[in-house]
Amino acid sequence: AAKEEEDVRTHRPGAPVTPRTGTTTTTTTTKKEAARRPQEEDDDDEVRSPPKRCWGPYDGAPLPYLRMAEGGQSSTGSALRFLAETIFGGETSMRDLDLRAASEVPVGCDGLRATETFQGSRTPACDPEARGAFEAVSLAHTQATLWRSLVEAIAIGTRDNLDELARETDTRRLSRVQFCGGATRSDFFLRAHADAANATILVRERTASNAPSVGAGLLAAASLRCPSTPSNDALRRAVRDTSRKWGLLPDDTRGTKLVHPDPRSADTYAALYPRRPDLVVLTTTKRRD
Repeated sequence: AAKEEEDVRTHRPGAPVTPRTGTTTTTTTTKKEAARRPQEEDDDDEVRSPPKRCWGPYDGAPLPYLRMAEGGQSSTGSALRFLAETIFGGETSMRDLDLRAASEVPVGCDGLRATETFQGSRTPACDPEARGAFEAVSLAHTQATLWRSLVEAIAIGTRDNLDELARETDTRRLSRVQFCGGATRSDFFLRAHADAANATILVRERTASNAPSVGAGLLAAASLRCPSTPSNDALRRAVRDTSRKWGLLPDDTRGTKLVHPDPRSADTYAALYPRRPDLVVLTTTKRRD
């Protein structure tokens, strides 16, 4: 499984907030076996499939012998940028906000809750009308509190994506997730995700910031090693040989950073997690009213 975080953030101490690209998070998983989706019966005893809350699974993506499913969060990097620039005025760098939130605010933000659905929701609730929110704000809360609550909302939302992907593809819940993209520059962001998802975060530092391009290049290079109409076995060998040559095999941990979940923080997030759907529904209902 790979998590692509398209949010790119500049972390030069003291620099203004200068995001270069990115707004969203896409969570993907692949498997070799056909995914089985549960069926349920309606009031007329007709068997039907429940509404899909993930994309896919797609046959033959990214390789003919694989099936890929995706989940997504519509506004992650863009929500953080909005908070830093529009609400805070852009006077504090994202790096400094990370440092303050990590040192000044406890896990759970003393009851302050947020949702990251500033531009609608994709997974598990596909709803373009959903909007972001902060709940239970008090005059005692600071920029660091608001910042941490939004990072935590994004992290808990990613856990929601992982759980939904496991349900949609009939697979076990992942205990190790690979991150790539600009957000891997933030240790605070990675820590929040490891604890909220109760999963080990893996970052390949050589390719973390350009993993999609590296993956496309790897597939192109592997295809050159195959005949014009390769068999699945030939493709597997070519991809593995190219991955070995590029130092990208799963068991090659050189230049790899691992962020393991902290048990106490994971327990705190586990208690907050069941309350997330209520807040997402609340922000959607309020807008429609």
